[in-house]
Amino acid sequence: MALRRRILTRDEVLARLEAAIEAHGGLRRFVRRHALSESYISNVRSGRRSPPDNLLRVLGLEQSAVTYVHTYEIAGTEEVVS
Repeated sequence: MALRRRILTRDEVLARLEAAIEAHGGLRRFVRRHALSESYISNVRSGRRSPPDNLLRVLGLEQSAVTYVHTYEIAGTEEVVS
């Protein structure tokens, strides 16, 4: 069986987290079920913290690399490169 990998945005990861919390019936049930810190997960949801590895595993994800992108304008061009 071939495995495929897809890069997710932070918003996609947070959407998966929200769906998992809802599927468990709320944040308290979710963190108890997976032995996570309620305050840490709240910080992840608000963007103050990055998701820890144990949370990523619960969501079926792994952190592969952190990417930083510098977007800048090139004088005399109108083409957008992504």
